[in-house]
Amino acid sequence: MLGPVCCGRAVLCLTQTPVAISTRLLAARGMSEMVSGSKRKPVRIGTHSGTFHCDEALGCFMLKQTSAFRECEIVRSRDSAVLSDCDVIIDVGGVYEPNNNRFDHHQRGFEEVFGFGFNTKLSSAGLVYKHFGKELIASMMKLPLDHPDVQIVYLQVYKNFIESVDAIDNGVKQYDTDAPARSVWVASVPQQTVALATLPGWTRQQWCWNMEGPVVTCIIQYMVSA
Repeated sequence: MLGPVCCGRAVLCLTQTPVAISTRLLAARGMSEMVSGSKRKPVRIGTHSGTFHCDEALGCFMLKQTSAFRECEIVRSRDSAVLSDCDVIIDVGGVYEPNNNRFDHHQRGFEEVFGFGFNTKLSSAGLVYKHFGKELIASMMKLPLDHPDVQIVYLQVYKNFIESVDAIDNGVKQYDTDAPARSVWVASVPQQTVALATLPGWTRQQWCWNMEGPVVTCIIQYMVSA
């Protein structure tokens, strides 16, 4: 039988199971960090500083509901050096690279849409929802990601809410001559939607104080980080 092997402050026996060994290794790592005083680097969401808009406020809120970014902090800056240290960047940076968690829509040539028959150009809220929305819906419904009901709700939430934020942020008119409205929620609740999507700062918040739900929460959480 092989003897014990030293690993940091833990002594491992090579006859132990992989799970037991992993547990002891993690314990040893934790003790080492306590001794050295080192801490794990915080996860950060980067977005632009200055006047905030509905699309990145909503995008930050949605990201903070995901398992990957739930405990993150929000960094507001236009300094590329500061933003480069963030784990995900939305609404700033001039890059749309979902594989690298970069979600801006201001760059020249950007024409990304949600798909599934929706043709409105995406804002940062739409980009986040396109890539993370299904995870949020599945989590809220407590269903598997591939459940058909998750897909149905995923599309309906975009149609009845997110698309209107995309449209207003990108300057898309609600109506094109006598054609049907391009975004449903704007047509059904025009005053609240316009206020939400164009909210530029502290002076236009009054409309929301009597509302309930995640929209208000996302704006409040975002402003607290300013």
